[in-house]
Amino acid sequence: REVRIAFSKPYFRTGQMALIRIKHKSIAPYGFYGIMGISTILRFGVVKGTTGEAFVRRSFPKAKNIETFKTARDGTNAMLRNKVDIMIHDAPMILMLAAENESSGLTVIPSLLTEEYLAWGLRKSDPELIKSVNQFVDQMNATGELDELIQRWIPLAR
Repeated sequence: REVRIAFSKPYFRTGQMALIRIKHKSIAPYGFYGIMGISTILRFGVVKGTTGEAFVRRSFPKAKNIETFKTARDGTNAMLRNKVDIMIHDAPMILMLAAENESSGLTVIPSLLTEEYLAWGLRKSDPELIKSVNQFVDQMNATGELDELIQRWIPLAR
């Protein structure tokens, strides 16, 4: 991607997170190594072509069952139908899906499995825009407004 576009300074630290069933929370692995330990028996759900899919295929090479979906909601629906045991996807989306489906028995494993950063994609041919956006990110960080916005729109994010 960096060949085609420029990126601003990152404005948010995130990563991949896991969605599981609440009833398995007491026996569910907490974190990367726990998932790795039982990866041969888990039925993974991932969104096709995403960093989540690449992470699961690279990090859990002994996983025998990786189901791909068009969207994270499709994977979540498969979990609700007991077709998938664990859904790996971007943390903000996993947190939202867990909140939406708590009454249906889904929750998160409360740790990031990867470390990724979000930034705006910008035209490489516009250095003034890149400079302005980076100044905006710096200003929002300096005043604390960025943290306020993130907490408002992505609860539990930090």
